[in-house]
Parts: sequence; C-alpha cells; structure tokens
Amino acid sequence: MTISVAYETAADVAHAVKDEISDSEHMAFPYNRFNPEESDWWVSPEKENPAYKYAKYAFDPNFGGDEDLLVGVHIEKGFGQLVAQLAPSAKHRRHIDFHIGG
Repeated sequence: MTISVAYETAADVAHAVKDEISDSEHMAFPYNRFNPEESDWWVSPEKENPAYKYAKYAFDPNFGGDEDLLVGVHIEKGFGQLVAQLAPSAKHRRHIDFHIGG
C-alpha cells in the first residue's frame, strides 16, 4: 500500500504537523542544522532543545528511496540521575532528564 503526501520535503511535513497541533509551544526543526534539506526533521513539544528530554515526532527523508519518508516517534533515554553527579558541566547534564512530553 502506498500513501502519498502533498509535501515536497520532510521540513514541509514537519511544519504542517506542527501547525496542526493546537499547542503553540511545539517547534519543528532539523536534526542536522547544517544540512536541513537532507536532514531528519523533528516536531518537539517544547521550543528548547529536545535531545534526550522529550519524545518527538520524526520525519526521515533518507530512510528508503528518493520518494520515501519514514514517519514515527523518536524517543531517547538519557543517563539516570545517579550519573548526574558525575557530569562535569551543564552541557553534559542536559543528557540526564527524560520524560515523554506533548
């Protein structure tokens, strides 16, 4: 079964999904900000960097062939609170917190 979408890029799909979500706090952004045209795109429940902290919608344009788009939910679990005591900086501590948002 083939499903078609009326969008050209993963960015277009991510922005359309973000616009359909009633909560204005959601943010669409590329995983690779240096190559957004080819990057996966995420829709996060918050405007801050969602890495490790929030579950997010994911749109991967590089999954299959040229016309394929993988759509799913991306969830990563960072390190536990015990490890936070060993984190040398705030940059490292951002990997600690985790909850499913949105």
